[in-house]
Amino acid sequence: MPNPITITNLGKALVCFERTLLATDSPFDQYMRSNTSALIDQQVQGMQAFVQSGCANYHSGSMLSERAGRGRQPQNTTSDTGANGTCFRKPSLRNVVFTAPCIYSGTLSSLSAVLYFYDPGRGGGPSKPLVSTRQRDPQFPTRVTNKQAIVAFLTTSYDRTVPAAVPCGLPVGGNIH
Repeated sequence: MPNPITITNLGKALVCFERTLLATDSPFDQYMRSNTSALIDQQVQGMQAFVQSGCANYHSGSMLSERAGRGRQPQNTTSDTGANGTCFRKPSLRNVVFTAPCIYSGTLSSLSAVLYFYDPGRGGGPSKPLVSTRQRDPQFPTRVTNKQAIVAFLTTSYDRTVPAAVPCGLPVGGNIH
């Protein structure tokens, strides 16, 4: 057998598969490349609300997964650190409208529920009883505005382009829409 099933080969197969998951021509990508007609008005308003509400402080960059200004991370923040204080990358919000359940714990069933959960101005906001208010990240949103538009914006990160080929050489097809 030329490629036996081993831990190393399984790892290589997973890496090859993950490389096929890149979304680079979604309406969001097109808009970021100056195609202003790629998004409708509500989606543009949602992108603006996403930034104004502070969501982009935690989910930025082309994959909507990087923390903005990460090099200037405040002391004592627990928003993106593990128990030993090491940082980790935020999950990408690409295709998030198709990947419920939501947030780290998987306890919320929709993006609307997530936006309510993270809206301290409406009685939401993460419940972290072991973290005092002064230890919370000062960039955390004080109000999440225009939730429906933010959800509309997040739908723009889905790339429906069907690739001509995949790395493994198998035929492209199946029910992908």
